[in-house]
Amino acid sequence: MTPSSDPQIFAKLCELLQPFNEAGIEATTAGHAGVITSLYVLFTPLLALAIGRTVGLEIWIACGLALWGLWLLSITPGADGLTINRGDPLVLGCAFMWAIQILIVARASKVLEPLRFTFLQFAVTGIISLAIAVVVEKPTLAQAGEAWGALLYGSVFSVCLAFVIQ
Repeated sequence: MTPSSDPQIFAKLCELLQPFNEAGIEATTAGHAGVITSLYVLFTPLLALAIGRTVGLEIWIACGLALWGLWLLSITPGADGLTINRGDPLVLGCAFMWAIQILIVARASKVLEPLRFTFLQFAVTGIISLAIAVVVEKPTLAQAGEAWGALLYGSVFSVCLAFVIQ
């Protein structure tokens, strides 16, 4: 199976790394997490080049400006210098996978019906997230009952709208 044979599966595999990203964020600083996560801005056109797509000069200028801005926002003068925290490699790996997901979604959006693709992303993400939450968090029925409103709001307005917009 290749990304061209079933882009939905490969996009979902990329999303499976979200728990690793969260673990990485817990084991690093907010500044490191912000800069490293935002490297997907650079990884996406680099990966596009690797698979034979052309990337215009305006994209490279935008990447450079984005990286420079991220550096200015996240690195403070007088700090202890550049350090690598335990969570940094996890966050970096996830940023790389999000760049892959962006390319997969870009391709899938040309060959799949958008609302069907959005529904499948939403459903698969929900099922995977629920399974991980049950195993890792071990919620009680009372806790689940209290969280339904927040879960519904987050699902519809954060996840579903994000999938439709992308």
